[in-house]
Amino acid sequence: MKEKKYGTDSRVFLTWACARICLNNSYLFELIRHFFVINHYRLADTLEQSDIVVVNTCAYTDRTAEENMHFIRSIREKYTGKDIIVFGCLMKISETIGQIAGLTLIGPKEISRFSELFTCTHSCGDSASLPTLLPHCTPEMQGEINQAYIQIAQGCSNFCSYCNIKIAKGFVQSKPVARICQEVSNLAAQGLREITLLADDCGSYGHDIDTDIAWLAKALFAADELLKLKIYTIFPGLFLRYYPELRRFIASGRITYTCLPLQSGSERILKLMNRDYDLRAISRVVTEIKQENQATRLFTHFIVGFPTETVEDFQRSLDLAPLFDGVLFLPYGANAKTAASGIPGRSKSEERDREVKLSMAAEAINRGHVRGMVVR
Repeated sequence: MKEKKYGTDSRVFLTWACARICLNNSYLFELIRHFFVINHYRLADTLEQSDIVVVNTCAYTDRTAEENMHFIRSIREKYTGKDIIVFGCLMKISETIGQIAGLTLIGPKEISRFSELFTCTHSCGDSASLPTLLPHCTPEMQGEINQAYIQIAQGCSNFCSYCNIKIAKGFVQSKPVARICQEVSNLAAQGLREITLLADDCGSYGHDIDTDIAWLAKALFAADELLKLKIYTIFPGLFLRYYPELRRFIASGRITYTCLPLQSGSERILKLMNRDYDLRAISRVVTEIKQENQATRLFTHFIVGFPTETVEDFQRSLDLAPLFDGVLFLPYGANAKTAASGIPGRSKSEERDREVKLSMAAEAINRGHVRGMVVR
C-alpha cells in the first residue's frame, strides 16, 4: 500500500483562487472540506497558519484562468515553505501551470487522490450525500433552506462551441443509479427529501452507462414517495427529449425546480453556439409547465455579447426571459481553445455593444419585466 504523505497533525488551509466558482466545483470542494473534518485534520483560519494550502480553481474563461494563475503564482512566491495543492478545472485548461514548481495538481475527476495524499479513515468523496449549503451558490439558488445536493455526473455529451467543460472534464462520466439511490436514502435518513441533482449537464446523465435522467428520476421517485427533486442544469434540447417522461413528475410537484440554460433567444446565435434545439418548442413546454403547476420554478441563463451577436439578436433573448422565474445574464468570455474563439466577422465595437446589452437587461429587470440579475 502506498505510504501516505501527510498526517493528521498537518494544518490545512482551504481557499479559492477567484470568486467565480460554479456550483459543481463548489460541491466537490465541500466534499474535500468534509474529508479533512471527518478525518480530524486541523483547518487553519489563515494561509499563514497553515502547512498545506489547497487552492480551488475555475477556468470558466481565459480571463478567469489567468486570474487563477496569478493567484497561484503569488502564493507560491510568497510562501515558499508551504506545500500547495491545486484542485479543479484549471489543471486541464492551463498549459503552463505544470511549470510552477512545487505544486501538486488534482483534476476535477480526481478527488479520490486526496485519500492517497493524506492519512485517513474515511476516503474523500465517500460521504457524497452530506447536505451542504454551498458558500458559492449561484444567485438563483441562494436563500434555499435545507438544501441538499448530489452530483450525479461530470463532463457532458454536448459540443457547445464556446465551452471549456469538454476540455476540462471530457465526455460525461455518470454515477451508477444504485449509488445515487443510496445517497438519496442517506439524505432521507437525515430528514432531507428535497434534493438538487448536480451535473455539468443533467441531460447528459447516463449516456455513458446506458441510462438517462428520466430513468434515474423514475428510480428515485419509486424508492421514496416523499422525495422531491431539483435539476441543475439540463441542456434544453435534452430536456425536450426527456420531457414526455418527466412531465408527470413536474406536474405533480415532485420536480420542483429546473434550470434550462437557453444561452440565446436567437436561432442564428444558437447555431454558432452549436446548440441544437427548437426555441418555439421550449416556449411551448415552459408555458405548459406553468399552466399545470404554477409552483414549479424554472430558470435560465443567457450569454450576453457572443461573437457577432447584434442588439436585435439579444432582444430575442429578452423576449424569452419573462417566461422564466429567474434569469442570469452572463457576459461572454473568450476561451482560446474553443471553436467560438475563431468565429469570423467579429467587430471592434463588440465590447461596447455588450455593455449596451447588459444595460438593456438591467433595465428590463428594474422595470419588473424580467426577474433575474446581471452578472458582470
